[in-house]
Amino acid sequence: MSSVQEGPRAARSLPPVMVDGLSVSRRPGPGARVVFVHGVMDRSGGFAKVLRRLPELNLVRYDRRGYGESQGGVLHDSLDGHVDDLLTVIGEQPSVLVGHSLGGILALSASIRRPDLVRSIAAYETPMPWSAWWTEPTQSAAVHAGPVDQDPEEAAERFLRKMLTDELWDRFPPSMKRARLAEGHALLSEMQAMADAGVFVHTTDVTVPVVAAHGTRSKRMHVESARPCRSRRPTASSSSSRAPVTRRTTPTPTTSPRSCAAPSPRRIAAPAERRAGPPALARANQGEERGGWGRRGARR
Repeated sequence: MSSVQEGPRAARSLPPVMVDGLSVSRRPGPGARVVFVHGVMDRSGGFAKVLRRLPELNLVRYDRRGYGESQGGVLHDSLDGHVDDLLTVIGEQPSVLVGHSLGGILALSASIRRPDLVRSIAAYETPMPWSAWWTEPTQSAAVHAGPVDQDPEEAAERFLRKMLTDELWDRFPPSMKRARLAEGHALLSEMQAMADAGVFVHTTDVTVPVVAAHGTRSKRMHVESARPCRSRRPTASSSSSRAPVTRRTTPTPTTSPRSCAAPSPRRIAAPAERRAGPPALARANQGEERGGWGRRGARR
């Protein structure tokens, strides 16, 4: 049986610890510190295959409030509370942030609030539903289609069936289904928080290098949402080079970990380390499909 070559052996992950009601997992490494932020109806475990391909980096992931091992406490009624949680996980250690879906929104917002703690960002399929051009329904529409006082478990199942397909959901063992349905409270809370937030992130306020990415199977709105993150060129004093909207064959980090993560955190950390002047939001350009994340023209 052939095995995938994933480079140097990574250090073992430390046992998860609870930090202000959040389950935080750390895997030490000599390289840049990278914090992973998952999206709606997901968990930090969704990044497990990605982390295995980054053995040299100092990696942090956590279950956002209401998901996985971070259940049981009071849920936030605003997105600002989730940004507070992210900043708690970051602590006072400047980090690269990798955010998927809603996690990308939280990462961008955290960088606006504390640019001194965010070295750079990789935002994958980050939605911007407050924008006038955001017109297509997403998985969240399956939740909004339900009654006002809908059952959290029914909302979670509707969301997951829309996201995963009926066939895959029906293959889940009963124990996994129960665990995922229990996260329906967090789902409804976050959907309400998104609806109440209005324009939550002005991308012109982001001052750190950003890689905005989407997959070849991403919905058109997720492709379009990468454009605001590439609307400005770096300033003359910034040494960050172009960051691409890159493409993958599948839309999740679990199904395509190599394309998703292998080069991205390494390369988005580099501009933050090199920049000599004020940071700037890097202009994204369409990257090559081969190799996943990367900069156009860069050696892969």
